[in-house]
Amino acid sequence: MKVKEQKKRWASCTSKDELLFNWRCAMARADAFDYILVRELCHLYYKNHSKDFWILLSKVMPDYEKRREWLRKYGVRMGL
Repeated sequence: MKVKEQKKRWASCTSKDELLFNWRCAMARADAFDYILVRELCHLYYKNHSKDFWILLSKVMPDYEKRREWLRKYGVRMGL
């Protein structure tokens, strides 16, 4: 896991299972950051945004859409 500057992403998961987090995640609400973290952990199982990826995410975090919406709405204030 690494924290770094990313201009267009909150986080990412590499093909080598390295989790990269934008330092701006620290400015997000706790529930929004939880979404970012869980989403990237799901990418350890599915390296894409397939139906299976979204099913896994919704099983782990049933309210992920609400958390994702907060990031869409307020993330711009944090530089993304």
